[in-house]
Order: sequence, then structure tokens, then C-alpha cells
Amino acid sequence: MSVPDYALESTLDFKFTTRAFATGIPTTLGGTPVVQVYEDNSVTQITAGITLSADFDSVAGLNNLRIAATAVSMLPKAVITTTETSGRSE
Repeated sequence: MSVPDYALESTLDFKFTTRAFATGIPTTLGGTPVVQVYEDNSVTQITAGITLSADFDSVAGLNNLRIAATAVSMLPKAVITTTETSGRSE
């Protein structure tokens, strides 16, 4: 997902869903997901200050990504998840 510019010291929250590929039914984000942020055009992944909550508010497939942008390097330009098991993310 690409994100717009935000002010330093912001707390950013993003919601996204995960669905079973075959059925399209909302599905819990499985495995051990790791979220990484890329700032500007850097190839260095940032993982500090990032919290991923699967099944946000007890809703299957609804996920919340919170980024505490406490340093210039935490102002995200792109966010990726790795090592998760799900059909697809939207």
C-alpha cells in the first residue's frame, strides 16, 4: 500500500482486509506477519514502531496497522507485509 505524507510525531492507523483467495470470505491473517515500512526510495526496511492487529475489533479479516512516526525515517512511503498466510489483502 502506498501512503501520503504525514507530519513527524504522527500516529498513523490504516485498516485493510484479508480474504480467502478461493471464496473471497474475510479470513484471519495467519502465520507470523511482519510489517515493514519503506521511507522515500530507500531499500532499507523499518520495523520499529509498527503494530499490526489482526482481527481488529474481533472482526475476522479486518486488520489494523499502526505506525508511530517518531523519527523522520518512520514517515512511510510504502508498507509491505511478509510471512503472513492469507488468500489476499485489500
